[in-house]
Amino acid sequence: MGDPLKPLPGLLRLARQLVRNIRQSIFIFAFGMNFLGMLLCAWGFLSPVAAAIFHEFSSLAVMLNAMRLLWFERWDQTGLGRASAKCSLAAEWLTGTLSPTRLVFGLLNNWSLLVRLGVSAAGLYWLTTGLILLSADERAVVTRFGRFEEELSAGLHWRWPIPLERVYRKKFDQIRSVQIGFRSSGPVELPEEFNTGPIEWTSEHSDSPFELVPPESLIMTGDEVPVELTAEVHYRISDLRQFVFRAVEPEETLRAIAESSIRLVAARSSLDGLLTDQRSDIEAGCRSQIGKSVQEYRLGIEVTDVLLLDIHPPREVVPAYRDVADALEEREKSINQARAYYASKLLSAAGEVGIRLLSSNSLSKLQAGHKPLPAGNVADWTLDDARWQALTRAVQNGDQTRFLYLSGEAAATLLAAHEESTKTVRQAQGAAARFQHLLKAYRQHPRLTGTQLYWDMIKATLSSRPLMIFDPKVTGRKHLLLIDPFTLGNGTLLQQGFSTDDSESLFPSRRNPEERH
Repeated sequence: MGDPLKPLPGLLRLARQLVRNIRQSIFIFAFGMNFLGMLLCAWGFLSPVAAAIFHEFSSLAVMLNAMRLLWFERWDQTGLGRASAKCSLAAEWLTGTLSPTRLVFGLLNNWSLLVRLGVSAAGLYWLTTGLILLSADERAVVTRFGRFEEELSAGLHWRWPIPLERVYRKKFDQIRSVQIGFRSSGPVELPEEFNTGPIEWTSEHSDSPFELVPPESLIMTGDEVPVELTAEVHYRISDLRQFVFRAVEPEETLRAIAESSIRLVAARSSLDGLLTDQRSDIEAGCRSQIGKSVQEYRLGIEVTDVLLLDIHPPREVVPAYRDVADALEEREKSINQARAYYASKLLSAAGEVGIRLLSSNSLSKLQAGHKPLPAGNVADWTLDDARWQALTRAVQNGDQTRFLYLSGEAAATLLAAHEESTKTVRQAQGAAARFQHLLKAYRQHPRLTGTQLYWDMIKATLSSRPLMIFDPKVTGRKHLLLIDPFTLGNGTLLQQGFSTDDSESLFPSRRNPEERH
């Protein structure tokens, strides 16, 4: 090892650095990082797998910290040390080169050359301001000393530099928008399913992604109901010269025109129309009114579309409006249910053809034999005598009756009544014919016929009465009593159906003894 005392100072410095390295590894990486990992696990920030990986990183940090001793007092000999030294030299050179003092003295020594170069660059830049490159969707108008000179189309043009000429360039075919009742930083993104048909208002409108403008959004409808309305007007430039020179701020002018036009159209419409089926018609009316006003002001603008984005009552009365809307929906539901019940009952009673006859306006044609074509409204008719006669018009096919127009329960009831009437009349006619036949037989043979009628009556009377048979051994001897029926109960039973003359004719025993002989 040579001189035994020469390496001792270096070994002492290395030993002290080694002790510091060991203390760093123990207190910072071994204890500190592991304790931090335990806290993170206890608080739920680390899962068991993440805790194991964290522990491995702490062990890796111990090894990396110990490897720093490999280039102890030899940093300049390593690649990183040489790169660090080069960076330090470059920083010193840059600091010296960009020194303010050095720059100031350099400008003072070469000021005339720098002035000539600056004037030349400014002149060259001034000349290049006359070069105008317009894209395919751009147009431009040129003014010379404030007076219109020419309108430029797409391509490369050279004009007199500023301030001799000034060029106003615009995207000619771009669809622009003006927002009414709100402001947003960009165009409103409409959903794909957005349509201008009838909508159902169910939003509470408590939050809005846009900045609302209440003086613009609050309008009055035709039925004097205030609502908040937000809209967007789409337009494009039709005449660039008019768009640039006719108004200082054409977009603000268009916004004022659109606001007044929407208020005018809304004042002629009802709230129900704004919210439901008249929405598209109101948008078309607003578009027509705005286009007419724009033509009168000659703004050089073509209005392409008007969209009513959101229409709702003022937020302060939203709950009350929702209650009213629910009540109206319940009312319409009840009316529809009643009409459906009424229609079903009426159709089941009169039938479809009968309802068409009742609802038809051409009753004379129907009575003449024409088929009823219009379906009509089941509630839009009055049952008068003429309609009832036409409704109950029937044709006879043999013994069967058929109504031409009436069907259902009413026809069944009428047919049943007609059947019962025919049955009753036929039975009465049969009974009358039988009586006439018996009367004729009675007049020819009064005694025989009377006796036959008597026994028929006895048979009819006694056949329906209960019959009791007694055993003679139990009841004893019985006697059969044969008497004249006219003596039973003073003859009131038979006298109700026959007169005195008839009874004497039917029963000769009632005559006087002289007449019997």
